[in-house]
Amino acid sequence: MDKNDFDDYADDYDHLIENSVSFFDSNIDYFADYKVKISYEFCPDAKRILDFGCGIGRSIPFMKKCFPESDIFGFDISRKSIEYASKKNADVTFFSERSEMDNYKSYFDLIFVAGLFHHVSKDQRIAILSQIENILKNNGRLIVFEHNPYNVITRFLVDRCPLDTDIELIKASSIIRMFKDIGLNDIYRGYSLFFPGKMKLLRKMEKYMRWLPLGGQYFVVGKKC
Repeated sequence: MDKNDFDDYADDYDHLIENSVSFFDSNIDYFADYKVKISYEFCPDAKRILDFGCGIGRSIPFMKKCFPESDIFGFDISRKSIEYASKKNADVTFFSERSEMDNYKSYFDLIFVAGLFHHVSKDQRIAILSQIENILKNNGRLIVFEHNPYNVITRFLVDRCPLDTDIELIKASSIIRMFKDIGLNDIYRGYSLFFPGKMKLLRKMEKYMRWLPLGGQYFVVGKKC
C-alpha cells in the first residue's frame, strides 16, 4: 500500500518528524494534538475510533485525552510500527492486516486518517477508501488530513522529509471526489496550520479561517448515511 517501507523508520520516526517540521514548530506533539481536537469537533460522541495508518501511534495519546470513554483502535501495515505502538498503548487494539478489517464491518463511529493517502498509489486509493467505508457505522464519520499542495512552506517541509520521498501531494478536491465516489455525504473541507510556533498566539483564529485555502494542511470530513 505505502510507497515507503515504514518498518525502516519506526525506531527513528519521532526524530525524523522533529527534524522535518521544526521549521514550523519545534513541538511535534502540536501536529497530532490539533488533528485530534478537530476530529472531536465533528464527532464528539464517537465510542469506537480507528486510527487508520496509525504508524507508531503518535495520535493515540491525544485520542485518549479527547475521547476518554471511547474504545481506540489502530491499524497500520507496518508491523514494526504496530509493535512499537502496542508497547506504548497496552489498552488499545492494534492490527496490521487489511484482511482483518472484515471483522469490523459497520463498527466504527469515527475513522481518523492523517497523512496517509499521499503515500498510496492513485490506483489503490479508492479500494482502500471503500474498505474504510465498509467498517464505518451508519452516521459515522471519516476524517482525512493531508498536506496542502498549494502551500509553499508545506512543500518545503515535505521536500526535506525522508518519509515523503517520491510522493505526490493530493488536492483537497481529489479527496472530496473520492468521498463522493464511495457514497459519503455531508462533506466538509477545511484548512489548518496557518501560523507557526512563533505566532502561536494567533492560532485561536485558525478555526475561523478554515475556508481559506492557504493553510499548511487541509482536512475533509464525510458522513456515512
